[in-house]
Amino acid sequence: MSTSGASASEVALPSTRLHHMVAEAIPDQSYEIRIWLPPSYVESPNRTYPALYVLDGDYCFGMAVDIVRYLIRGEYIPELIVAAVGYGSDRPPEEGGRNMRSFDLAPIEIGLSAKPRGAIFRLFLRDQLIPFVESNYRVESELRTLYGFSLGGLFGLYDMMQSPRMFGRYVIVSPPLNPSTAEILALAERFVTFEVSRPASVYLCGGELDPILPWFPRLTAILEKASLHGFHFEWEVFPRGVHMTAPAEALAKGLRATLGKKSIYEAMFKAYQEGGIDSAKSVYHDTKARAAPDDSFSESELNAFGYMLLFGDHVGDAIEVLLLNVDAHPQAWNTYDSLGEAYLALGNVALAKENYEKSVELNPKNEFGIAQLNRLNRAPAS
Repeated sequence: MSTSGASASEVALPSTRLHHMVAEAIPDQSYEIRIWLPPSYVESPNRTYPALYVLDGDYCFGMAVDIVRYLIRGEYIPELIVAAVGYGSDRPPEEGGRNMRSFDLAPIEIGLSAKPRGAIFRLFLRDQLIPFVESNYRVESELRTLYGFSLGGLFGLYDMMQSPRMFGRYVIVSPPLNPSTAEILALAERFVTFEVSRPASVYLCGGELDPILPWFPRLTAILEKASLHGFHFEWEVFPRGVHMTAPAEALAKGLRATLGKKSIYEAMFKAYQEGGIDSAKSVYHDTKARAAPDDSFSESELNAFGYMLLFGDHVGDAIEVLLLNVDAHPQAWNTYDSLGEAYLALGNVALAKENYEKSVELNPKNEFGIAQLNRLNRAPAS
């Protein structure tokens, strides 16, 4: 029996809602608003969440949701709501579509045939979209993040430099910087001279082979001069990156930079490369003693570092890291499972069994741990 062709059907993205909104300030313009809700949203009716607002929703929504799901699963960012603004078509009007990005996302005149209406589109976000999202979904208004690519990145820069701004975090990807957008640099020069509090976390990036790159250092040099209270700015150039390869990598890195906590894995790995396991452990203890709220000591961070050492044949060093993880997360079954695997690699069967038994005690459904215990119990005593 054939299962191809006519039997196929379209499917909806799970946990997603679709809303249609008519713009009050833009004649004859409507938008499709896609909302994705995180795993715990329905089961936690009293919990509120950060919101990620995605421009170019016709292109970026599915990508954004998948990246967010991975980052949440890896405990790199908190659970959040994704709200994407789109048009229901990825084709521009001249091709029979309804996508008006070249109008909406251009905050200044940049030499396009379309007349820029970015300032008006900003009013739509401020006066309609954000109030709608925050009145219908449980959003933490102080944790709004904007993601914009290309023209959307230019729009993000424009909003970031307005007062008051709408967002507290920005992931700005490959904004078209060139002679036609020189006004953005002038806005940036004025922005950094304000002697006021401008709390915001900004991640800005572009590709090494992107045509924007010659002007990119001009913008970063201006923003690095900012001494505004609460303004955190981070930028990056992707090796071998071209304009259309940046969106996914930038979103993953940008969300970690603006919403995530500092990685203890990365800090310990750098210390390990420079000074070995003692240096790595010293960084861990010093960082933990400081107890900064933006440092991550999640189970997965230490576990990943431990496995990196284990798979690199640094078994003794891996055990020392995994022991730190057990000490930090004594009720997490997977920490004992990983430590048991490391002891087994070392050849210490007794300690391997002890840790697998503790893992199965905490999680009786740990099939791998059960299988390992059965195998070890059948093996002849050494």
